[in-house]
Amino acid sequence: MIRIAHTSEIPAGECKYVVAGGIDYAVAHVDGEFFVVDNDCPHQGAPLGDGFLDGHLITCSLHAWQFDVRSGAMPGQPKICVKTYPVQIIDGEICIEAR
Repeated sequence: MIRIAHTSEIPAGECKYVVAGGIDYAVAHVDGEFFVVDNDCPHQGAPLGDGFLDGHLITCSLHAWQFDVRSGAMPGQPKICVKTYPVQIIDGEICIEAR
């Protein structure tokens, strides 16, 4: 398991850019659930974790591309997506399986 962050580091309704194991991730906290996706926007590689969260949609701060943090898909364009990771909370730590 890879530790991504502690649950207390990501307030509800926010997303954060995190580096864990040398890999960049975006972590979102939506209604008590945590979601982890690849941090790089597929458009021009901007960090999604530095973007904005509105419900389950994370918006890239560079060109406003949006992705659903549950599926990784862009609304209306499901073939454009970012990788998602199943999350486990272990002793308050947000964890994912190693790549």
